[in-house]
Amino acid sequence: MKHELKNVNPLAAGKVMGLLYAAMMVLFLPFCLLFIVIGIISVAKGSKDGYGMIGMGVFFFFSPLIYGVLGFICGLIGALIYNLIAGKFGGLVFETTPKE
Repeated sequence: MKHELKNVNPLAAGKVMGLLYAAMMVLFLPFCLLFIVIGIISVAKGSKDGYGMIGMGVFFFFSPLIYGVLGFICGLIGALIYNLIAGKFGGLVFETTPKE
C-alpha cells in the first residue's frame, strides 16, 4: 500500500527539530564542564590560555539552548519549503504494510 506525504505541519516540525537538536547537544554538556574545569585549573596555575577554555566551555554550556532555537527555526522553514515543493511536484512516496 503506497502513501504520499503531501503536507507537513511547520509548527510541529519546528518543535520536533528544536527538541531533537537540543537533546543532541545535551550529550556534549560533560565536555563543556571538562573545558571549564581545565580552564580554571590553567588560570589558577597562572596561564592566560585557560580563559579561552573557560569561554569555550561557557559557549558549550549554552549550546543546547542555541541549537534548540536554531533547530526550531530550521525545522519550521524546512517544512514550509517542503510543503511548497510537495504541492508542485509531489511529496515523498512510501510503502506500508499492515503490522500483524
